[in-house]
Amino acid sequence: MEAVLQFPANFGKDTIALKNALDPVLKLANKKNNSILKWGYYMRMADGYSIAFDRTNAVSDQYYRLAEQLLQKHPNIELEMIGYARQGYYNYVYRKVKEAFPFFLRANDLKSKIDIKKIPLVVKHYQFIANFYSYIGDHSIAVDYLQEALPFSKAASRERVDLINAIAVYLANDSLNHQAATYFNRAMTEAKLAKDSVWIGIISGNLADQAWKTGDRQKAIALVQKNIDLSMRFNERKDAMRANLNLARWYIVLQEWKLAKQYAVTSISLMEEKPYFLKYKMEASKLLSDIARGLNQKEEELKQLHVYLILKDSLEKE
Repeated sequence: MEAVLQFPANFGKDTIALKNALDPVLKLANKKNNSILKWGYYMRMADGYSIAFDRTNAVSDQYYRLAEQLLQKHPNIELEMIGYARQGYYNYVYRKVKEAFPFFLRANDLKSKIDIKKIPLVVKHYQFIANFYSYIGDHSIAVDYLQEALPFSKAASRERVDLINAIAVYLANDSLNHQAATYFNRAMTEAKLAKDSVWIGIISGNLADQAWKTGDRQKAIALVQKNIDLSMRFNERKDAMRANLNLARWYIVLQEWKLAKQYAVTSISLMEEKPYFLKYKMEASKLLSDIARGLNQKEEELKQLHVYLILKDSLEKE
């Protein structure tokens, strides 16, 4: 099942190539009369069509329905749980948050009834659920999921570093800063063991936040600059974008207006025309407005404030 759920499904808009790639899975499932394999086939086809359309779509929805109907005939509580998690995440990724809610709630309701050892790709699926609960502000549930998944991750792997770092971020979001610092340092140790420069950069940025909160501003700025350098070197544009935005915010506090503007503009250059970036565009416009006020540029301040309000309105509607 884990192999099936990792079968190639990204063929861009070429759905014929997608069908051809996954057809052997369907043939084997039919030949063996294996409902579990067929369920996995439906999941990957749903994934492939969501990639092809780059949004939620009727074909993916139909494959999720087929998977659910299959489990009604051949019950499997573990697959039922992760099916809900995957369909919830599919909606969440394309910012259909309201539609995602019932799927994650159903998955969570089944958590106490399943055997975690029977969950395929448990780390990945528990991350899906944790991401959603963190997004809606329930960080403690998110932490619970990731801590349960942690023993199933491989030592000194990117997967484990990601898990430990996420636990730290969620703890920090609940202002549990001492616990968060422990997990950030643990994540850094794992990243160094894995010799993963990208994650060393990302965790440096998160440790920078902790240093800033404790008042060590020089250390915080040095760490976030290290984060930017490593993220750009390894083409982690999203992380570099967030780090530049953070540094702009800090230079505003320090009233270093020109440096603040430099980092805000760099951050905007790394943003894309996708829903994910909307809140960051909004934040950047607000920062540019604050910078213009600091530089006594009244016209620019009003212009950026106007852009900020338009983006804020769009985000609220979404």
